[in-house]
Amino acid sequence: MAQDLLRRVGIAELVCGDADSAVADPIWEHPVRSVALPQNLGWIAAIHPSLCADLGLVAGHVTAVCLDLAAVLGLSQKQKSAFIAPSRFPGIKVDVALALPKKVPFAEVQEALQKAGGKTLASLVLFDLFEGGSLAADQRSLAFHALLRAQDRTLSDKDEQKFLLKVAQTAERLGGSLRS
Repeated sequence: MAQDLLRRVGIAELVCGDADSAVADPIWEHPVRSVALPQNLGWIAAIHPSLCADLGLVAGHVTAVCLDLAAVLGLSQKQKSAFIAPSRFPGIKVDVALALPKKVPFAEVQEALQKAGGKTLASLVLFDLFEGGSLAADQRSLAFHALLRAQDRTLSDKDEQKFLLKVAQTAERLGGSLRS
């Protein structure tokens, strides 16, 4: 829900930032899994694994969110929102999995896929991260749900194939391959 609120005010991605160094990290906060939100909107932090263990919770499944709602509201009021009518044409759902070197940052992969999809890529969501198995030790598999849609026409199988070709080329450019 916090992520939806942040998207609404124009913050689509969370980028790790340094929290105010004058303020000590609380003892309940995870030592590494925390994010200071931009524009002093607040922070998001996983609960420390030892505290989760003491409380009988699964570590990594409990997160605290602190938002400065006045700042969020102020930012929301600055945003100019425009209504975009939903497309009358159906979308094409395509799942793609890329085997890539672990050293390639996720943000670079996401940006490259968005570029490959161009104007027809309506959404792109990571749904699986896999390492091991038949993959090389220095590789990981990133799987995405992609939704292709045009505002002016129904997309065809050719559009899907064109997208998959661009995704394969993108994977090769990043040092990997499209998994089948």
